[in-house]
Amino acid sequence: MIATDRQTTATTSGSIAQPRRTGLAVSAVRGRALEMAALALILALAAWLNVWEISRNGFGNTYYSVAVQSMLRNWHNFFFASYDAGGFISVDKPPVALWIQAISAKIFGFSGISLLLPEAMAGVASVAVLYFLVKRYFGPLAGFIAALVLALTPVAVAVERTNGVDTWLMLTILLAAWAMSTATEKGRFAMLALALALVGVAFNIKMLAAFVILPTFYLLYLIAAPRKWYIRVLHLALGSLIVFSVALSWPVAVQLTPAADRPWVGGSQTNSVLDLALNYNGLGRVDGQEGIGVGGSNRGFPRGFGNGGFGNRNSGAPSSGGTSPFPSFGGTQAPGGFGSGNRGFGSSSGLFGAGVAGPLRLFFGGELAGQWSWLFPLALVGLLAAVQSLRRKLPVERRGQALILWVGWLISYGAIFSAAEGIFHPYYLIMLAPPTAALVGIGVAAMWSAYRAGGWQARLLPVALLATALWQNNVLMGYPSWSHWLIPMTLGAGVLSAAALFAGRIGGERLWQRWAPGFLAAGIMGLVLSPLAWAAMPVAAAPANASLPIAGPSALYPPDSAGWTSLGVWDDGGLISYLKAKNAGYYYLLGVTNAQQSSSLALESGEPVLAMAGFMGTDPALTPQKLAEMVAGKQIRFILLSGSMGGNGSISSWVQGNCSAVDPSLWASSGRLGLPGGAGGGARGARLYDCAAP
Repeated sequence: MIATDRQTTATTSGSIAQPRRTGLAVSAVRGRALEMAALALILALAAWLNVWEISRNGFGNTYYSVAVQSMLRNWHNFFFASYDAGGFISVDKPPVALWIQAISAKIFGFSGISLLLPEAMAGVASVAVLYFLVKRYFGPLAGFIAALVLALTPVAVAVERTNGVDTWLMLTILLAAWAMSTATEKGRFAMLALALALVGVAFNIKMLAAFVILPTFYLLYLIAAPRKWYIRVLHLALGSLIVFSVALSWPVAVQLTPAADRPWVGGSQTNSVLDLALNYNGLGRVDGQEGIGVGGSNRGFPRGFGNGGFGNRNSGAPSSGGTSPFPSFGGTQAPGGFGSGNRGFGSSSGLFGAGVAGPLRLFFGGELAGQWSWLFPLALVGLLAAVQSLRRKLPVERRGQALILWVGWLISYGAIFSAAEGIFHPYYLIMLAPPTAALVGIGVAAMWSAYRAGGWQARLLPVALLATALWQNNVLMGYPSWSHWLIPMTLGAGVLSAAALFAGRIGGERLWQRWAPGFLAAGIMGLVLSPLAWAAMPVAAAPANASLPIAGPSALYPPDSAGWTSLGVWDDGGLISYLKAKNAGYYYLLGVTNAQQSSSLALESGEPVLAMAGFMGTDPALTPQKLAEMVAGKQIRFILLSGSMGGNGSISSWVQGNCSAVDPSLWASSGRLGLPGGAGGGARGARLYDCAAP
């Protein structure tokens, strides 16, 4: 009887427990489905912002587009990231991001879309990676908000709609952060090696900008990995060998190649990748001594440092007229039409909205605050709530490790950008977008938990919403035509949601449980209106300034009227037609002072155009002797002079003394060609010279 009762009881209990387990499983499946649906919506939003009407941007940054066009011609140009088809000079960045563009163009054909889409999709991938990184330690709410904030960060949208390299830098560092988080959590050297190898890859995207994250990675692993201290030190020492081996793989390959067999290293003064990395793309950006002019700062590197040296012979150009000496890579010609290549340079003087170097630059520096900081108070106050919830003893728990990662990332890049006195553009701030978005998501989730728990920490959430609304009001005050309708909406949403959340806690448990989630959602929706408006403006711009991407009202105006420097070439069709008719047997269509002037001509004509002094017109890549050899070898016939050659006046003197000026009426129906001056200034007029022997 007792056994029967027990059996009956067990059967009865099982019949009750089984539906409960089934109900929990169904609930979990529904929750997972809702989570994936929410993520899909965010990714769709990110894709729409990045891709909608992207074709209006043409070839984007024409400097990089011409390089990709050149890289498709042969493997030599592909490996060395040659700017021109003849392999004379390279672009001023490492090749990894351009390799991706070249592969896309090889598969889908050379067009603006094939060059711009890889960066747009990399931006969407960054949103997904950030979601999973934040959700892993702080839950779906934190991951959802972090992904939403990154998708709506104005500077991220502006950059991801171009073919620059910064989007790939951001994605690669995010992937490295995932590997480093796993390595620190489990103490696995393999994941540490992967993280540092990815940083090495990032170095070959934008050089020293990738290494800014290394102190944070090293600190995180050193204080939090579950290994004995000497094992951690050993792992980091071995990891350092990995990061530098990967980072230096391409530079060493370039330096070991004889200078006569590769392009001049664009952007360097000494034909050295090390010079490029440390000066123009490195420390020179911080101290303002990029060494971009002849005779400028080279940080102690003597002329002749590395293969080449000042004015060293560079025979990357073809040695015989009309053909390239390198095997074909399936080259294609660019269709007609100009891109929007409008590159320039900013500085600590506030040019291009970059503000003045200093601790408050990122918040009160011209255009900078509107690029990234709309929700920063949520991140700051939320960080306090997140820290309060952590365990106060070693070893550092997983959520504490994540906070070290994101705070370290934000501080390290923020400090560099604040102090930079050299070339500095607002679009660099894309590297602040992931840590800021992560901290906003983590902070909101932590403050919501504190609000539900009650006590003094429950006040943090309404305080953060109100502080964020007030900060957005401060940013919007500089834009009267936009503030008159955005301020009432953002300030109203912040004030009303904060007041409602305060009242909800005072009114009792039932009131806040029923209405507080709606108040929080309304407040967040109101506060994302301003960043959404700023992010939408690059989408509405036609075309965007792809060389100096920026979000906000400045994106809506043509470059000249927005205060940018127009660096394209105005041609009424006469120049290219004249050159093609007269240039039979010569490889280059013509030579110009710098890549700013040559990019549009190369894309419109589909012919190689020689940028004699690199991007800025300051690279000492060409000597009169070398130019004479190229003319005699039927590599080049026509030279178009405008502005200066970065102090290397010997080229201009040789051209004027050995070539004949062409009557402008023969090659421009209006009698003139609109060209900007070189880096050293100069008239907008240009003179065409014919260097063929009479």
